[in-house]
Amino acid sequence: MQLVRGSDQFRHAGDASTHGRGTTPCAPTVRRGAAGAPDGAGLRGPFDNDTAADLANDLDDAAVEERENLIRKVLIRTIDNQDHLEAPDAEEAVAAAALAAAQCPGGEPVSPRYGPDEPVPSLSTDVRQVGPPGA
Repeated sequence: MQLVRGSDQFRHAGDASTHGRGTTPCAPTVRRGAAGAPDGAGLRGPFDNDTAADLANDLDDAAVEERENLIRKVLIRTIDNQDHLEAPDAEEAVAAAALAAAQCPGGEPVSPRYGPDEPVPSLSTDVRQVGPPGA
């Protein structure tokens, strides 16, 4: 079995499977707006991978009132995970946590080049504290 290095994921040679994650292929993809960016090598930000870029696109496509819930779902799914956290889930969690942390006092803003294009609404305290509602 030969492994081929993609932009941020390994895949079997000739395989375009989705690893059970909907229609996101394992083969390298390029997010809109990332033209001219390196192919994944050397990138270090929370949205510098295909899975997190997909989350950014999902946030951009969602209605404003749905965006906080998308971020909350990613964080809660991560917290509730009692097993091994697969790389795509971890990449989404890092991106969601970065969006929440950016709204905390002293938080570092998310890069507009790779993060969501649409504004993220002011997140409620429970999301910024990375916990379930009412916790």
